Amino acid sequence: MFLSFFIKYQYMLELFDAVLNVKSQLLQGVSKMSLKSKLKQVFVITGISVAALVATPATAAPMISLDITGGCFSYGAGAAGATGCGNTDSNHKEYATGSFVFTNTLSAVFDPLTDDGAFSASANLSATNGTTNFNDSRSEMFSSLLGLQTHPLWGPASGLVFAIGASPVTGSLPASFGIDFGWENVLNPASTPTNTFGTFKFFSDDDLNGLSQTLFGRPLPFSEVTFSADARLALVPEPITLALLGLGLFSMVALRRRMPG
Repeated sequence: MFLSFFIKYQYMLELFDAVLNVKSQLLQGVSKMSLKSKLKQVFVITGISVAALVATPATAAPMISLDITGGCFSYGAGAAGATGCGNTDSNHKEYATGSFVFTNTLSAVFDPLTDDGAFSASANLSATNGTTNFNDSRSEMFSSLLGLQTHPLWGPASGLVFAIGASPVTGSLPASFGIDFGWENVLNPASTPTNTFGTFKFFSDDDLNGLSQTLFGRPLPFSEVTFSADARLALVPEPITLALLGLGLFSMVALRRRMPG
């Protein structure tokens, strides 16, 4: 929407400028045929620039996405740990299972250890224990990877996304995050490096109830929770269309400066 407005605004400015040049050159005795030729060139260059912008195909931003369906979450703070959703390990205070689809077109073009860039992050949760809903929806923009990684909520979330991308079957969050969190996934044989899907087990041996209250303002429920969720982390690319727009405007400015008067 912004780009469309910008194009129209610049286009109107050029038309207004051209009209002023018509008046100026008429006063200086320049022939109407010459003026028509020059104005035609302005319109042609403008048209080509706008056409190039319209014709440029929209390319999806490199991203990592995680979609969860049929999720079951269990929390237990006592010695028995989480007892729901089929958990058999009493060390797990939090335990979740379900189906997932993990799409990754980011890792092929971005290395979080050496690269930097702007990111958009979003997450949606639909959850209930039958009596209470725990729905949540969030989104945020980050101008750098450091801003993303140091955020109290999106930092661990993005770390989890990058970690699963690097090790989709089994793994855990790096110790630097200060949170115990691991996963064991069973992948569908049809999975590919950019589109992985199957069933998951997420678990933590830490009591994350305090973290839940800090980040979300509510404690973890002791009863089983069914849920679905999706998360997106996308690299914000430098728009190619802005380069095309700049080229078109530069051409028009150059042409105008060559016009007499």
